[in-house]
Amino acid sequence: MTSFQVFIIGATGYIGSMVMNLLVKESAKSGHTFRALVRSPEKAEDIRSMGMVPVLAILKGLRHRPRLENGRKRLILIHTSGTGVLLDGAYGNHGSQTIYYDNDVAQLSTLGPQQPHRIVDLEIMSPTLKGQVDTYIYLGLWNPP
Repeated sequence: MTSFQVFIIGATGYIGSMVMNLLVKESAKSGHTFRALVRSPEKAEDIRSMGMVPVLAILKGLRHRPRLENGRKRLILIHTSGTGVLLDGAYGNHGSQTIYYDNDVAQLSTLGPQQPHRIVDLEIMSPTLKGQVDTYIYLGLWNPP
């Protein structure tokens, strides 16, 4: 099995830390190594205690990376967004009857920048439009059977 070096953003967050604990446990079998971006020395210690390598940095953007020109592997970015982007503003009145499916990219792409924290999702997707980074946004929806 090929082992990978994995760079994680958000590993100290609520969802990220749970996912990383599972991945680090599995890495003993796979041989994968994990590095995680942190914004403080305190978070770096948290990452070390989880068995990962901390990278203390300020992320300036993903728009220009010469990785592809140098024959390196493509970058992959997985972002956990939230279902707040689906709020319709009805506040108890007659809201939208739309059912959103997390595997319907075309439908989710219709959400506008006015939705809560959608502007972050749109910024994360912008490098994908230029073909530089493969991005995945996870909303954590439960689909009806």
